[in-house]
Amino acid sequence: MNADTSDAPGSPTGSDGGAPLNASAPADNPQPAEEQWASIVEPTTPDTLLDTILALLETLTVLATKLDPRGLAALEEYTSTLLVKLPTYLAPSPARAPEVGLTRANLLSALAEAGFRAGTIDTATYERAITDAFRDLDLAADPKGLTDKADAMLAFAAALRTQPVEDGQQQQQIVARWGALTQAGSALGAAAKVPGAINLARIHLARGDAEMLRFRVKDGTGYPGNVDAGVLVKNAGVFYRGAARQALVDGEEGVGREGRLKGALAAAVGGESAALREMVGSETELVIEVLGGAVADGLVEMEWLQREKIV
Repeated sequence: MNADTSDAPGSPTGSDGGAPLNASAPADNPQPAEEQWASIVEPTTPDTLLDTILALLETLTVLATKLDPRGLAALEEYTSTLLVKLPTYLAPSPARAPEVGLTRANLLSALAEAGFRAGTIDTATYERAITDAFRDLDLAADPKGLTDKADAMLAFAAALRTQPVEDGQQQQQIVARWGALTQAGSALGAAAKVPGAINLARIHLARGDAEMLRFRVKDGTGYPGNVDAGVLVKNAGVFYRGAARQALVDGEEGVGREGRLKGALAAAVGGESAALREMVGSETELVIEVLGGAVADGLVEMEWLQREKIV
């Protein structure tokens, strides 16, 4: 016998006329549910504050080389204020001291370069600024730190090469350029030997550039007397070919082609120009770009390329 449950207590359609429990509005007048938004505020920690100031310092490092003298003076004043506060931000995270030190060194090097190019500091002051910036950093096992130091030295040498030289300062400039390029090559060589170092192809490429630039100093001035210019060109070729081989491993096709082309350029400077002429004959956009960059960077002169009928 079936029991009649139409009026049972709790029935969703009971005879008492109660509405269904899951009804939110009358069926003939539906209302959309109101949207609600909530924002989650992440807590500010000492590490996030340090991240912020380091990102700011890195931005200022890029900006330093793009300002006119007035803008540079304002940037130097602003930077000095930030650097005074830097130990306070670092105090809760002492393990990040190497990262902070390297960021600071890169900024100071960029400011020194900008000051030298603007004529506000001389060669000796610029060189001392780089030396002091990196002096207390332990870079032996830090390939990025070593390559950053090499970049600072290469920038120093490039600034000396492209800025006018005062009368009586030519020899000082030559000695300073040679020293900077030698330090850059040594730092890059040390970076390449650090286990687990990344960007090895680019490191080898930069080593080749440093040797080619040392060759230019030696070939143009004869300084120093105990170094053979031919050896420098051969060294550059070795590093360029190493860059090309490593690029194959790393899958960096562009770096590999640049390494092969610069290797052919070094060989041409050493008297074997057939490979370079063949590459130039292809007239690819990369060949034009790399050779243009080599001229701009001082690795070779356009007059030499034209005289040798390379271009």
